[in-house]
Amino acid sequence: MTEDVTGDMPVKLRRLSKLLETTVERLEEVESLQAVTVGEQDEISERLAALAERLRIAMERRCACMTRETLAEDPFRNSTEHEEYRPS
Repeated sequence: MTEDVTGDMPVKLRRLSKLLETTVERLEEVESLQAVTVGEQDEISERLAALAERLRIAMERRCACMTRETLAEDPFRNSTEHEEYRPS
């Protein structure tokens, strides 16, 4: 029985060696993909920050325009005393 175990040892070692080699190759592929993913995440993060800033500016401009238009139509619209002073 011990002869069978030791006789299979070179075969088992070759299989383990091949498995280890394949595992290392896959690990290297994963590490490479992770590096690309991190780079892509940084780029996407920068783009999102730029878009958020552009959106903030656009919203501020829109609010400013809407406020001017609203005040031009009804200067007392947001006033607490609007009913008393609203033109008829």
